[in-house]
Amino acid sequence: MKRAIFIPLLTAMMFLSSCAFTNLFTKNLLEQRRLSFVGLTKMILTPEKQMVGMATASGVVVGHTDKETYLLTARHFCDSEAKGFTDVIQAHTQKSISVETEVVAKSQKFDACIMKSARLPVRAIKMANFKPQIGEKVYNLAAPQGVFGEDLVMLFEGFYSGVLKSDGFHNPDADIYSLPANPGSSGSPIINSRGMLVGMVWAIHSRFHHITLSVPYAKLKKFINKTVPKQ
Repeated sequence: MKRAIFIPLLTAMMFLSSCAFTNLFTKNLLEQRRLSFVGLTKMILTPEKQMVGMATASGVVVGHTDKETYLLTARHFCDSEAKGFTDVIQAHTQKSISVETEVVAKSQKFDACIMKSARLPVRAIKMANFKPQIGEKVYNLAAPQGVFGEDLVMLFEGFYSGVLKSDGFHNPDADIYSLPANPGSSGSPIINSRGMLVGMVWAIHSRFHHITLSVPYAKLKKFINKTVPKQ
């Protein structure tokens, strides 16, 4: 009888220990990946250098050279707001370091942009070796509505749901995730449970903000590999 009680008790203890280890691993992983995130602000200036508008977005460090840092965000954030105006985009780390950026490349086929800045003391995030599987849990680091600050990065979790095929007109193929998002989330990284990049938010469903559209994994990987210099 004592043995019959002991075995289920041991099994329960092992299960709880496994859950505790998994939660600790995820916590530490997200804490590290937060350091790769950047909040973005864009000031819109007249020819006389007067600011007439501002926008916010999210981004992530995807590479370095000896003197420069490369950042990924959404193309629509990089696009000029109006002819004759100047856009000044700054990247801000969660350690309150701010640098001005320069657009390096914008994809014309999907909503992704690579910028560069002076080198930041931030670890670059790596692209995953494989695309996510349907039902796989993912995490999103973002600054929705500009909510971002020193040691503050909003964290969300959801699931990969599949591919939404292009309508043949304005909307390209998109990976679909069940993640909450809002204005300001554009350009935010989506990572897998190993902390590797699998996607980037560029839009949300207009009637359901937990349906999030990402640049397809393979296209995003190709764009980054083609644009960001190898160290």
